[in-house]
Amino acid sequence: MPPPSFTLPVDGMTCQSCVRAVHAAVTAVADVVKADVSLADHLVTVELAPLADFASVQHAVTEAIFDAGFDVPNAAPTPAPAALLGIVDDRHDLPLLPAAAAAAPSASASTALVALPAAPASPAVSTTAFAAKAAPRRATVVASVQGMTCSACVGAVEGVVGALPGVSSVTVALLAESATVVLDPSLTSPDAVVEAIEDAGFDSRVLSVTDMIDDSSLMTLVPSDGTKPAHTTTTIELDVYGMTCTVCSSTIERELGKLDGVLRVTVSLATKRAQIVVQTGAVGVRDLTRRIEELGFGALVPDTNRQVQIESLQRTREIVEWRAALVKCAVFAVPNFLLAMAFPMLFEPVSAPSNGHMAMDGFILDRWHVVPGLSVNHLLQLCLTVPVQFGVGKRFYRAAWKAMRLGSATMDTLVALGTSAAFFASLAALIYAVFSPTHPTPTVFFDTCTMLLAFISLGKYLENRAKGQTSSALTKLLSLTPATATLVTLDSDTGAVTNEETISAELVQVNDHFKILPGERIPVDAVVVSGTSTVDEAMVTGEPLPVAKRPGGTVLAGTVNGPGCIIVRATQVAGETTLARIVSLVEHAQATKAPIQRWADRLAGYFVPVVVTLALFTLVGWLAATKALGTFPFRSHENGADDVIMCVQICISVIVVACPCTLGLSVPTAVMVGTGVGAQLGILIKGGESLERVHRLDHVVLDKTGTLTGGKMTVMATEIYAPRPGTASHVSETTLTERDFWTLVGLTESHSEHPLAKALVTHARTVLPTGTADAWSGATAHDFEPAVGQGVRCTVTLADGRALDVLVGSLGYLSRMQVPLTDAQATAAAGYAMPVDVAARHAALARQGYTVVAVAVQMRLAGVVAVGDKLKPHARRVVRALEKECGIAVYMVTGDNPTTAQVLADECGIPRYRVAAGVPPAGKSEIVRALQRGDRNAIADYFLAPEPVATDDDDDEDWDEWGLGDPTRAPAPVPANKRKSVRRRLAAHFRRLVNRVRMRFRPNGAPTMYDSVQELDALPRPGTGVSTASTVAPARTHIVAMVGDGINDSPALAAADIGIALGTGTDVAMEAADVVILHSSLLDLVVAVDLARTIFRRIQANVFWAVIYNMVAIPLAMGLGLPWGIVLHPMAAGAAMACSSVSVVASSLWLKRYKPPRWVRDAHAREADGEVLAPPPAVAAAREVRAGLLEDVDEE
Repeated sequence: MPPPSFTLPVDGMTCQSCVRAVHAAVTAVADVVKADVSLADHLVTVELAPLADFASVQHAVTEAIFDAGFDVPNAAPTPAPAALLGIVDDRHDLPLLPAAAAAAPSASASTALVALPAAPASPAVSTTAFAAKAAPRRATVVASVQGMTCSACVGAVEGVVGALPGVSSVTVALLAESATVVLDPSLTSPDAVVEAIEDAGFDSRVLSVTDMIDDSSLMTLVPSDGTKPAHTTTTIELDVYGMTCTVCSSTIERELGKLDGVLRVTVSLATKRAQIVVQTGAVGVRDLTRRIEELGFGALVPDTNRQVQIESLQRTREIVEWRAALVKCAVFAVPNFLLAMAFPMLFEPVSAPSNGHMAMDGFILDRWHVVPGLSVNHLLQLCLTVPVQFGVGKRFYRAAWKAMRLGSATMDTLVALGTSAAFFASLAALIYAVFSPTHPTPTVFFDTCTMLLAFISLGKYLENRAKGQTSSALTKLLSLTPATATLVTLDSDTGAVTNEETISAELVQVNDHFKILPGERIPVDAVVVSGTSTVDEAMVTGEPLPVAKRPGGTVLAGTVNGPGCIIVRATQVAGETTLARIVSLVEHAQATKAPIQRWADRLAGYFVPVVVTLALFTLVGWLAATKALGTFPFRSHENGADDVIMCVQICISVIVVACPCTLGLSVPTAVMVGTGVGAQLGILIKGGESLERVHRLDHVVLDKTGTLTGGKMTVMATEIYAPRPGTASHVSETTLTERDFWTLVGLTESHSEHPLAKALVTHARTVLPTGTADAWSGATAHDFEPAVGQGVRCTVTLADGRALDVLVGSLGYLSRMQVPLTDAQATAAAGYAMPVDVAARHAALARQGYTVVAVAVQMRLAGVVAVGDKLKPHARRVVRALEKECGIAVYMVTGDNPTTAQVLADECGIPRYRVAAGVPPAGKSEIVRALQRGDRNAIADYFLAPEPVATDDDDDEDWDEWGLGDPTRAPAPVPANKRKSVRRRLAAHFRRLVNRVRMRFRPNGAPTMYDSVQELDALPRPGTGVSTASTVAPARTHIVAMVGDGINDSPALAAADIGIALGTGTDVAMEAADVVILHSSLLDLVVAVDLARTIFRRIQANVFWAVIYNMVAIPLAMGLGLPWGIVLHPMAAGAAMACSSVSVVASSLWLKRYKPPRWVRDAHAREADGEVLAPPPAVAAAREVRAGLLEDVDEE
């Protein structure tokens, strides 16, 4: 019978390098025995292993071909399994997979594959990662965009790029000066994106291009240990020197394509750049550069975009340009102002001669005329104005013209209009004076042009300097990676260093060994091989104290080595390091727009046309009033200026004073500063939308394991029932020493990665003697029979030759395996009595929140082990802070048993009606969705107690759930030592008042928030019961956050409005979350909420003052203050406009002064000093009860 096989068409192959790339990608797929690739027919024939899953392999091969950069046209493989069957272990709330658990003795729950997001269970389980269907290729292009000044510029760029074919999304970051474009590379190239941006009037260049698969149609299967699928690729770019013709480029492509792990090579002779797609970890930058150099060419890693990005963030170019513009304006504007304003006021007027053709009163230069009507003073002003108007102002004209061609208007449009109106109106007045028969003295304001441009240049200079400071945190992160690394070669036998070489840090590859001297920065993520030291991780993770590092410990890129010299092995390089991921998250956050920013951008899009319309309306209105009255109204306030000139000046003031930049900068500056501050504190907030949702947060769901508890199971108590040697009452009894007992338990669980198994193995190693070559002293284990979610059975041969049948698992598992657990069962089975009341013992330990693991040897109960997880420090204080200080209802969910959940909930102060136990991973997301809808009935079975019904007779505790207090009761007297300051008490009363007003719109008494205006419109109108929106999804009554750290939390993290992942958790949880906390401390959860709300309040303040500024300044500029003598001169309007932008940025910079709440800082300080806090009385009492119960059981 021939082996199974199939054939797929492959598009995109052009040469033998392509053939080798396809062949390498296909043969790397599991269960593929052979692959034949035909370049002529564009086909690949794949031969499978005899027992391979045909559909799964076909999907995997299709994905591998796509990952290699080629296409599979008309691919219609059979549907793949939609998900893996997840079964919850009753010993711990982690999913176990039957296929993985039963595969081999070395299989474990943590090496199985978990489907994300959760899907309906399917009995067909495959251990190969595959895509559900062949998905279209997409590419993410990141391009720099220089020259943007306001939200109108952002809208112009998004409009022109979004109109390109194949572009699915465009995100333009004003402060980061970048555009992120997701497109179909077969329809639009990165160069086309750059060309479109340049056509819009901005400078641009491609920063990066990332190929990817359209994940909207994929089901991603990820190993639960956090590793990546086997088919990940990396694109490496190199600058190649020495090429003279196409033969050179073809040679490089051919030779690089021969290297193992190289999938595709493209060398451009025009740009002198090579782009190589490789399998991640199979080949590195140094291998490629070495091979190119062997061919006789030069190769360098291109000047990375990191330095370009740092300069962009620091506004280096803009600061230099605006400083030069400011100096140039000052050189011409100061003498122009002196000639126009200062000197005529300082010098006494000279008596006029009888000749009426010349104005003789005023400044002496006004008496000297070049021609009749043109004085020397006016001529000098004109000469001083032209270089500024058409030199410095050239950039405004150019930007305004390009914006006009695109049908938009920006801040540059207003500046160009305002200064041009002043200049050409003055020029027209001069021409009229020269050619008029009477040669009147013209009223000019050339000084307005120069001073306006000087004020604007000063404002832009200060604004860009302030913008550079807003990204200081990100620029520091970008600058942490050192330029070089000391590569070492180790002796394979002794491990001694045999050779050292200093290389560029960009050339470090996975598994390289390099030396870190004291005080040096670590270039990549690595594992310590030899040596001990301490590492300062403050700049990366925010950890205040140096962290001790020993062999086997991990070190992070960008951290600083302490006093010791260490040898490390690289594990993550380039963009895969923790530092690179943090930078990427911060960049993504700063490029993501909050809903309030979208509103501001839309408003700014209409702003300029409205302002120009108002200016024209103002000009026409004042001219009409002047014509009707015969003179300009309120002339007494303007020192007799010409009527028409007065109208023109007011029009110019309206144009100049309006500032769309304040709206455009109000949100991104606060987001950039705030997210940078968060990164320094070890809190990564993924964008403005997450900030806005945290601001509106009212429910938080906490996972138990790893969130409220340490996530590290430890052995809390051990009881051995098997008789010791020499004490057996019957010859058939198996005698065990404590060492024998832990040898049996440790060997049985040593092949598992389950947290319970790890705890048992770790404790066994501490009990057994150390220093021997064999950790188990010659004992061996075989014949494993795992039972998913229950336990494991195997045969262990001890060093003395005894072969013992061992079972380790829950009491239910032992009972199902026919192990006697009661006196009656023991007497009936083997005629012996049980040494203890097993049920009572189990109940006593379970009441303390412990998980009980039973051990049976030779079908007789040999002992029980109590394993527990300790509550994290400050958990109770954090829960109280979230509820009382933040107004957030706290829930706890766990897959553990109700008894354990109840004990931990009581310790941390969570009421039982908010505790859900026995919840599977899919159930966590179900709970989150039900809380969002306010539908507790749908998940009532999970909770330990029903929610109390609110009545008028409820005491203050029900009100205090929302921090409101009972309004019908008199406040209790407050001790003098706990009285708040007047300011804090007033603030508390104000918050209480606001919450009470909000409660009137919420039937069950809880503060309500709505996701959008549409959801608010979907509510019934008062008194009608009729919705104002015809077809709107049911409104969410709560904004819910989910806090977790494991893969089984990721569906709930994705379902929640805000997913908060602890950084000590898995990569998948961090990817699914909206907020990432790099530390495991719960204190940072309070800091994250407080920081996000502080940032959003600053955003609201910025937007409010930006709107107020324009609402006040524009009417004043229009002349509405003239009846009271309030006049806004164009120069004053320009100064006000410049100050408005600077003030908004300065307001955002105030966030750099943010500090966590005082009690959090004090708690961190006590932790740093090693101080152990005394537990609260309630917790202490609970622990005393726990200890008493254990003593009572011991007495029994």
